[in-house]
Amino acid sequence: MKHIVLLILTVCNVFVVFAYKHIDLDDGQELFIYDDVKTKKYGFMNLQGEVIVPPIYTHSYTEVEEFYGGEPYPYEGTFTNGLARVYDEKRGYGFIDYRGVEVIPCKYKFAFPFNNGLAAVRTEDDKWGYIDITGKVIVPLQYYIATMHREGVAYIGRRGKYGEEELAIIDNKGNIITDFIFQSSTSDRGFVPQFSEGRSLIMKAGKRVCIDKTGKTLFGFSSEYCPRIPFRNGLAILWNRNNSDMVINKAGDVVFKSDYSLQGFSDDGLSIIKQNNKFGVINNKFHIILPPIYDDLSIFNGFISCSKDGKYGVFDTKGTQIIPFKYDYIDRFDAEFKIANVKLNGKFGFINTEGEFVIPPVYDNVSYFEDGYALAQKGNLVTIIDIEQNPQIPYSSLEKARAQFNYLGIVEGKSDVDIHIPKSEINNQETIVLIISNEKYMSDKISNVQYAKNDGKSLLSYCQNTLGIPERNIMICEDATLSQLKSGINWLQRKTNLSNYRKAIIYFSGHGLPDYSMSDSYILPVDANPNDLTTAYSLSSLYNELSLLNVENCIAFIDACFSGADRGGKNINNLRGVSIKPYMPEPRGNVIVFSACQGDETAQPFPLKHHGVFTYFLLKYLQEYKGEGTLGDISDYVKSNVKETTLNNSGAIQNPTVYFPSNKSDIWRGLKLK
Repeated sequence: MKHIVLLILTVCNVFVVFAYKHIDLDDGQELFIYDDVKTKKYGFMNLQGEVIVPPIYTHSYTEVEEFYGGEPYPYEGTFTNGLARVYDEKRGYGFIDYRGVEVIPCKYKFAFPFNNGLAAVRTEDDKWGYIDITGKVIVPLQYYIATMHREGVAYIGRRGKYGEEELAIIDNKGNIITDFIFQSSTSDRGFVPQFSEGRSLIMKAGKRVCIDKTGKTLFGFSSEYCPRIPFRNGLAILWNRNNSDMVINKAGDVVFKSDYSLQGFSDDGLSIIKQNNKFGVINNKFHIILPPIYDDLSIFNGFISCSKDGKYGVFDTKGTQIIPFKYDYIDRFDAEFKIANVKLNGKFGFINTEGEFVIPPVYDNVSYFEDGYALAQKGNLVTIIDIEQNPQIPYSSLEKARAQFNYLGIVEGKSDVDIHIPKSEINNQETIVLIISNEKYMSDKISNVQYAKNDGKSLLSYCQNTLGIPERNIMICEDATLSQLKSGINWLQRKTNLSNYRKAIIYFSGHGLPDYSMSDSYILPVDANPNDLTTAYSLSSLYNELSLLNVENCIAFIDACFSGADRGGKNINNLRGVSIKPYMPEPRGNVIVFSACQGDETAQPFPLKHHGVFTYFLLKYLQEYKGEGTLGDISDYVKSNVKETTLNNSGAIQNPTVYFPSNKSDIWRGLKLK
């Protein structure tokens, strides 16, 4: 999920990063908030910077968000379940879809974002209930309070006989699954009764208890302590009136007591502590990493940024200082590139974890890096820079730059394999390369292939820089039609017949499709009709054409699957009901084929890295080993990492496979790319 980045920098204050766990943030958000400076209202732009919704909505805040929303909490304009919450100061809260249409009118006094298919809403007469994404009332608007759904459950409340609060658990179908037997407490300093990691800290019959999602009591805890931070990474934090904090685990055991305030344990296993308005850090073993002596402190992506006597420095998670206190400001280190934006002598730039400037402090303001890009401001104008400080657009208004920033980050975002590409001194004139990256398909029956163009562009850089192949020996075709695909093969044949080439490398990223008669499989040009295989290019024909090339070895990398599914696992051809196990022909002659997956598997995307997962690890191998090693080494590395990553990311294993002619069975592993 891409976040809108504001250029207005403020003191970071005390902050520890927690992900939006159990919040249904939409992948690939297509509309983004833009603020109108004159009206101080906001609208929405698409990825191309076109205004889809004019600035008619107002940023809002109400105490009910703090008390009943839970934490962390999606910001305004974030799409969840396909809808974004908006606020009109005259009409109230409502929701828009990706067309910019207000599908649920602004008529509520308050509304939480959708999560688990429902949104809690509040009427003008302060009655609460739940609606679904069509706006239909699922739970009657008659309750005293309703909390935001998390982990498929929430609390709904009413007033008892004597005005006391009575809470019950409700599921994401609108079913009330317990009696109204729970209470929150006004002494809990606004603690939200919410579920986290399958548990909730709540009051029941006047006693403090921990319950599961069915309402079953798991354990009780001391009435002297109030819940302050729900379970995160197995630990919850309680407090008492003496401002002494206590930490319990999921079994209810007290694992730590302190005389300072704890801010909650992050995924790094760290918590900020506060004592006498100074800040420090402890780990989840409750050892002090940094004593509470700092004026300001934040934790991001394994780095601790803090200030002392007006200057900022950085520590690692073990408490070792890696950057001295010499900057006027240090923001977060990004997770991917490990660089942070800093302020020095009134100007902004970026440093690495050694404190060296990778982008000098020449800007009046900057955002942090995200997906390989950052916003950079000079005077009143803003541009976008990449990690090498290359401007991506002419200097323009903040609104235009921000819209293009979103587009670049989602469509052309960079990862660790897209920078610091190793450079070779060799001149590999005896290798020829054809790269085909098909991302945008013409037929409305065929989905686009996420990150295919990124795949091709990055492989081109590795061929030129790491493998040392001259530019004249490389052809790259983006969104190739059938005619262009055939022209690329013809180019290979002409070049290899006219000159002495020892090796050919062919790469394809795009869609594949099986022949449902089981006689062949096909790669799809962008103008293909999935119901007419004469508009596709069969693997048998491809292997035959490649075997005729006048080279010693031809190595093909195919980041596509042939099950009839796209990278997201959905069927390419809407007229086909199921994916099938495709027929995979055997390569001929001197052709070795690396395929992204086997059988009826899906060639999956790697959204975090902006590549197909198969291509990412192919590039990662070339980066780590500088293009050296054998095809056997590449195969082992790619297979192992792709299998592990796809299992962890999606639960569906993807098995890269090497296909080769029978006469190459004993020698292919020893061949090299370089």
